[in-house]
Amino acid sequence: MLNWFLDAPIYVCSLFVPQLRLDFTNFQITGPSTSTVVNAQILNGQPTTTAAAGVAATTATRCLTDTFSVTNPNGKSPSTICGKNTGQHSKF
Repeated sequence: MLNWFLDAPIYVCSLFVPQLRLDFTNFQITGPSTSTVVNAQILNGQPTTTAAAGVAATTATRCLTDTFSVTNPNGKSPSTICGKNTGQHSKF
C-alpha cells in the first residue's frame, strides 16, 4: 500500500475569507467498491452475529483503496472522496 500525505498550510490574506475552493482539473484514483456481497448484519448501529437480525451491510459505494481527504484541525472536516473527480471542485 502506498500512502502519500501532503501537509500544505493555507495562509489567509484576510480574516474575511470564509472558505477555500479546490478545483480538480485532473483527478482520478481508484473508485468506490461495487461489491454487493453481504459481509455483516447491523443491528442498532453495531455488527451482530445473529444472521436473521438487523440489516444487511456491504462495502458497496465505500472508498476502500484510494482516498482523498482534507482535515480541518479547528472544525468539521469534509467527507472523503475517491474515484474520478476530474472537472469537479470542492469547497471547505
